[in-house]
Amino acid sequence: MQSALAGHMGERTQRIGEVVRDALKGLSEDEKQIDAVATDVADLFGKVDAGAKKKGHIRTRQLAFISPDERATAIEWAEKAVAGHELPDNKELKKLVLRTADGDGRCGDVRPHAGGRPRLQSRGSGAGQPCLHHAPRHRR
Repeated sequence: MQSALAGHMGERTQRIGEVVRDALKGLSEDEKQIDAVATDVADLFGKVDAGAKKKGHIRTRQLAFISPDERATAIEWAEKAVAGHELPDNKELKKLVLRTADGDGRCGDVRPHAGGRPRLQSRGSGAGQPCLHHAPRHRR
């Protein structure tokens, strides 16, 4: 079944920064620039692990579920940054890269859960539906 869904399945990983860095190799001679861009992109998915960074890895401290679309968009923005384009600020870039459960809208509410109830999207075609960031915690 996995082979039939290849290219369409998301992945839980801490290594998104390393995936981005590997995709950028060959686009620039400046390894420090590539590492900086990969770190900025990894920061979209979670806090970058300083301990791993000291060992030469670019990993987030927490596992992130990353869809193929999010991965491709993150790499696309990283390629633009290496080419000399300025990245939007972190908050705006998250809106451009991260997807919701329906793949169309963006998460309109990223506050912590209150009372154990799921947060609902406030924007996009999925308004009123649990967003990808909040829905998994509430599946029964």
